[in-house]
Amino acid sequence: MVDAGGRVVQYIGVQTDVTARVEAERRLSTEQARTRQYLDRIEQLAYTDPLTGLPNRRRLQEQVELALWEADASGTALGLLFVDLDGFKAVNDRMGHAAGDELLVEVSRRLRGRLRRRDLLARLGGDEFLVALPGLDPLGAVEEAADVAGSLVEGLGRPVDLRGEVVVVRASVGAAVSPADGSDFATLLHTADLRMYEAKKLARAAAATPSVVQID
Repeated sequence: MVDAGGRVVQYIGVQTDVTARVEAERRLSTEQARTRQYLDRIEQLAYTDPLTGLPNRRRLQEQVELALWEADASGTALGLLFVDLDGFKAVNDRMGHAAGDELLVEVSRRLRGRLRRRDLLARLGGDEFLVALPGLDPLGAVEEAADVAGSLVEGLGRPVDLRGEVVVVRASVGAAVSPADGSDFATLLHTADLRMYEAKKLARAAAATPSVVQID
């Protein structure tokens, strides 16, 4: 209210206590953040191997299917390597599961160290791993995949210092290349799996063959 001179001589103010609303919004924001953390954790568990931190088969399949689509669009090839350890069970049985877990972590580290940044690596479970090699030249894809497989075998065959004991495990690797061996994840995986077992059989046969020494 103003007087005849226009000066404010009286006013009416209305105040609203919003403390409860502010607290409710703060609690809602906190719960939303906690829910996002839970969902992120659930997604991580669904797509990640808890021991090695590598993607699991489900996650790799999604990545490979996307890479196959990109390969088809760009005219490139993709290699899929099935890696299986030889001798892991003996180490696991003799030294215990904890030591076996440490060995698997070291294996995953060595595998990653032999791959390009864009290559994909996953643990299937047990002592089996998968490697995907996107962006290969179709004309040399088979040879390049074989070269990578050989490098992985060589790296994994080096001795490991495990809890004060030196152990040696080796690997058998089977390779499949798109589009020659298939254009989808399931077909490539099946082919790579079969070739891995072929490599394992050849390695066992070579180990069982006695050396021949000619004596004059």
